[in-house]
Amino acid sequence: SLGIDVASIDDEASMKTLEAWDSMTHMSIILSLEQAFGLSIPPELMLEATSLKAIQHTLESLQDGA
Repeated sequence: SLGIDVASIDDEASMKTLEAWDSMTHMSIILSLEQAFGLSIPPELMLEATSLKAIQHTLESLQDGA
């Protein structure tokens, strides 16, 4: 979705550090995650999931049922 080499993405990757990660790309990432993990990500969590760490935390909390 970002059109960049996966190897260039580190644990600190976020909308602030990756120029290609804009609002449209963010929605594409969220939709891809929902499809891949069979989850529905609530809008408030979509807005918070703006970094790799935040996405990981969101997915873990949704998979744990929290």
